[in-house]
Amino acid sequence: CNATNTYTQAQAICTAMKAQKIVIYTVGLELTDTNATNFLTNCATSPAYAHLAADVDELKTAFRKISASISKLRLSK
Repeated sequence: CNATNTYTQAQAICTAMKAQKIVIYTVGLELTDTNATNFLTNCATSPAYAHLAADVDELKTAFRKISASISKLRLSK
């Protein structure tokens, strides 16, 4: 297993999930690697579903937003 192969596999999984209309949220904490932030942004259903937290407080806020969004999805179905 190498980083390139792992990244390619993860991209394929994201693409397959999106094709099945699965909503994908991504979360990153204190990321400094542009490849990692790009991957999380591109894997998410849309950039609005990618949460890139600079610190723990932003991380908590991200999970609150995700929780609220999931609750809305459940209520609408």
